[in-house]
Amino acid sequence: MKYVSACACALLACASAAGADRFGGVREAIRARMVEHTVPGVAIAVWKDGEVLWEEGFGWADVENRIPASGHTMFNLASLSKTFTAVGLMTLVQAGKVDLDQPANLSMAEC
Repeated sequence: MKYVSACACALLACASAAGADRFGGVREAIRARMVEHTVPGVAIAVWKDGEVLWEEGFGWADVENRIPASGHTMFNLASLSKTFTAVGLMTLVQAGKVDLDQPANLSMAEC
């Protein structure tokens, strides 16, 4: 999780940077962390206001078959997606858009 957080912070910082290759430093950081943590492959995307600013794959999508990762490689997230779902839900709770005390099986008409 530390790796994901560090990359997310670096990506956000670079999203507002100027220059022809504003993600060059992030590419280097990603490659270094992949080696440090023996990560075989990763797909990265940065978007702002609905526009994809950068997407790229690093390493391997399939190590055994030597298939390189791309910006569109779909990796198995296992139980990690539960964390993102919980954070998203609690963000909606904080914004007053979701009430945890209400039944989850309400139809849209009942909301």
